[in-house]
Amino acid sequence: LGLIIALTAWLFLNTLNPKLVNLNLNLGQIITNNSDTVVGTSGGGGGQTDSGTDSGGNNPPAPPGCDDCVSLTDYGLTCKDPSSCSLNAATAEKLGTLNQLNSNDGINWRVTEGYPPTINTHKNPCHYNATCIDAGLTSEKTGSNIQKFYDNAVSAGLRPVYEVTSSAREAELKSQGYTGTIKVIGHATGEHFSVYNN
Repeated sequence: LGLIIALTAWLFLNTLNPKLVNLNLNLGQIITNNSDTVVGTSGGGGGQTDSGTDSGGNNPPAPPGCDDCVSLTDYGLTCKDPSSCSLNAATAEKLGTLNQLNSNDGINWRVTEGYPPTINTHKNPCHYNATCIDAGLTSEKTGSNIQKFYDNAVSAGLRPVYEVTSSAREAELKSQGYTGTIKVIGHATGEHFSVYNN
């Protein structure tokens, strides 16, 4: 009888959403991981630059729950997902400065996760109080380009952390001259910057 109840519950949940029954019991990785996302999630990065506007060509309004949020497109930024393209005004201003510095250096990039977050499993609360983003380079991901982005973010008053998926990639970037903060996040879906407002 217990087995029938458990199987029925599993079938019900699997029918609603298969992710509800996809359990990862690798607790050691979750506990020791100091990333801002949990297993199986990432802001990701890369690809071609998308428009930061909605289908009508308008800037999306600031989402509810963030009284001082502004559209990142007002600061010349592009977002992977126009529905996640707002941020706290003070942070957005610094990102605008970062965008100008990157433009001067020929570094192309986009916001891959703004506010509101597109996933609800971020460990760092900055994603829920609109004071950080995930960013992906659309320029070539060389140590030199990543270093320029890092230096420009620091100059803009931000705290960037580059997240990669393997120690080999970390070593490769360091051999190419990258000296900024870097973290190996094995479960990330793609390398990217997490950019925090100090």
